[in-house]
Amino acid sequence: MWTTYSLWSTRRWFCLGHCQVEMPQDVVNALTELTTLVNIEDNSDLNPNQVAVMQGVMGRPKYVVSPQQLQSLIEMYLPATCIAKLLGISERTVRRRMHDNGLYIMQSYSNLTDKQLDNLVRSVKARTPHVGYRMMKGILLAMGHRVQWKRASSSMHPVDSVGGPLHLVHIDTNHKLIRYGFIIFGGIDGFSRKVISFLLINISEMMKVENDLVLDPSDSIHLFCAQHVFLPRLQRDLDVFRMGWDNHPLRTERNLSPQQLWTIGLLQNPIDDLAEVVSIFYFLATLKYIILC
Repeated sequence: MWTTYSLWSTRRWFCLGHCQVEMPQDVVNALTELTTLVNIEDNSDLNPNQVAVMQGVMGRPKYVVSPQQLQSLIEMYLPATCIAKLLGISERTVRRRMHDNGLYIMQSYSNLTDKQLDNLVRSVKARTPHVGYRMMKGILLAMGHRVQWKRASSSMHPVDSVGGPLHLVHIDTNHKLIRYGFIIFGGIDGFSRKVISFLLINISEMMKVENDLVLDPSDSIHLFCAQHVFLPRLQRDLDVFRMGWDNHPLRTERNLSPQQLWTIGLLQNPIDDLAEVVSIFYFLATLKYIILC
């Protein structure tokens, strides 16, 4: 363990425990040069001050930042932390100089009303319907309107592509029981989150029967018996969950249930051919009865 170490001393003696060891001069010179290079690298990471320094009669020197320079950086929509790094001063100093000159980052945000912002977002979505929140914020910024994330997302919700029931339906399949001849198709409405058809199933009983050597999936008679016994039971459990889910309150939707959202959405966004909607609903609902043998 080194107890004494000095690269700037002209001595070449170092203490290792209670023993003194004389280091070769070449090693000392190499370590000294390495220390110098490390210090240069550390200093290069620091941005030099890009502002003038004014010495007053009393107190510490004062950084002088011109209002025009601050205004130009704020108009670039740069945060205070980035401005401080560019100027080589602290963020607190930047905010003080902004306050002294009556400049605030909040002034760079758009003064559009909520209705005007909704109309602007609606026009953008009409031209480019698949843009997301980040792209929408960038398009608004390019148009000269800097808005907060919360306002941008709030304006996109009413005019988003999922504007009502059946605008977006997520359909998926569950193949965990395919070895027994069961496939379940699930469909969920993207607007109301109403379960049109169920997706989740429990296969623990099937696996237990097979592990007990009672059920042979390769035997067609065994498969027919298993389907005859388990299909109505699985269907009953799926229906219970679906009815419970469709009627449970959603915290993010003012405690309205998916069934209520479904009905409200159909009233606010009427569909011309209601019979077609009903046929689609029953078509998706009957998919869960499909059995592959």
